[in-house]
Amino acid sequence: MPADVIVIVRSLLKLSVAVLIVIAGGVAAVAASGAGSLAAPSHSHPALSGRGTPTREAEGLCGNVGAVDGGTVHRVGVLPADHLEFSFPAREHLRSAAAARHLAAVICALPKVRPGTYFCPRDLGVAYTIVLRGPSTTARLSARPWGCEWVTGAIHSRWTDAAFWRALGEAIGLHQATRDTFAGTLPAA
Repeated sequence: MPADVIVIVRSLLKLSVAVLIVIAGGVAAVAASGAGSLAAPSHSHPALSGRGTPTREAEGLCGNVGAVDGGTVHRVGVLPADHLEFSFPAREHLRSAAAARHLAAVICALPKVRPGTYFCPRDLGVAYTIVLRGPSTTARLSARPWGCEWVTGAIHSRWTDAAFWRALGEAIGLHQATRDTFAGTLPAA
């Protein structure tokens, strides 16, 4: 075999080994990051005071449920390719101060997510940004009807349940709402 061909073959082999090392490193990094699974959020999520300074949960939303007097719910993350349909607008104001307080109390009573790694069902990306306000408290939360079905944000992350989805629906004027109400439906064929 000519010397030029041997040099080219050796160069290609070295390049192939280098590419394999880079690929293996990338796979190891993805594995180490937990991609494909979801690590439970930390239990030290701060709430926000009216001044925007971090405080512990007891001093934020769950310590001031009685002060909550309003808020909004905004659907986000809906992918057009999913063709999901909803029976209510993407942005709603909470109907009353009493409904806002009830929703805050239901959220604070939900069971906390324990630390660990969770393998969640299919997540279609639909989420609801819930902003609860009071004179000295503003809490920004996110609730997902797909995947792990957690409420996260300015509180310790919590598992949703039927009472949460019902309270969220009542707060925006949807009676007898369920998780499916918020998950959306595929159009009839």
